[in-house]
Formats: sequence, C-alpha cells, structure tokens
Amino acid sequence: MDDPSVKYAQDRFEEIKSEVEKMLTKIGYKTEKISFIPMMSENIPWWKGFSVLIEKDTITGVTLMDALEKTVSQPKRPTKNPFRMPVSGVYNIKGVGDVITGRIEQLPLDKAEVGDNACVNVKKLKKKNIPHTSGMMFIDDPALYPNKQPNLLLWYLFKIIQDN
Repeated sequence: MDDPSVKYAQDRFEEIKSEVEKMLTKIGYKTEKISFIPMMSENIPWWKGFSVLIEKDTITGVTLMDALEKTVSQPKRPTKNPFRMPVSGVYNIKGVGDVITGRIEQLPLDKAEVGDNACVNVKKLKKKNIPHTSGMMFIDDPALYPNKQPNLLLWYLFKIIQDN
C-alpha cells in the first residue's frame, strides 16, 4: 500500500517535531508529557516508538492508537452532585413534541451517564415558552425546593442570571 519511492526521513520528522515543541512550550504545554508520532507509513525503519513520562509512570508505544489508549483518560465527572444539564438546543420533533437537548454535567440518569448528550421531552412545556438556549439549565436540586418530599423528583428549568 505504501509507495516505495517515498523516503520518510527521520531528520525531517525531528525538524518538524522540534518546531511544534517550541510552539507548544510558548503557549504553556509541557512537551515531555506529549507523544510525538510520525503520521506516515508503518514501514519506517528508523521509528522505534515513543516514550513519555505521565505522573510517575513512563508510557511507551509505537502507534497513534497506543498513544490514545495509554495516555488519554476520561475526565473525572461529578456523579453525586444534583442533576445539571445545560440546554444546548430546543427542537420540535414530529410525533414527540418539543424536545430540549443538552449535555449532562452532573448526576447520571438511568440511561445516560455524566458527559453524555441527552434529549428531554417535558410535557406541557412549549418551545415558545423557552426564551433562548444560552443560559438555560435543567436542574434537580433539593436546595431549590426544601419543603417538597425528598423522594419526589422535580425538574426545574432554571434561568442563569447573566450580565445584561
């Protein structure tokens, strides 16, 4: 699959890597924690793999897939805090009604984890009653309704006060 006439040169890779390292350092990245991998052929005789220090472990690998699997991790997401879902869009779906979409930031639901994008259909809430999507958020927080029964799940559409 590789064209044998193309000669992937190590010195050119090192030159590009050096320039990218300089740029990343200027904007605050710690380049010793970054894997630099040539995005070319598998048939590069000079490429022996990468080695990066992450926390106290040295991570090694050869391919981009190795770098992604070994060095990139999911961010820790709050799963015990009250439910929060910023609204990213409001749509009218035929046969369903008005649907609110957003990403769940806190407290996973039965079929959605924290970090998932979700759709919520709220009965009797019309799209025209939601003024705009920026600054709107679904919240289920007992602090908002202290006199209600704790086992009763209430959904509130809460408007975040913005500088206007």
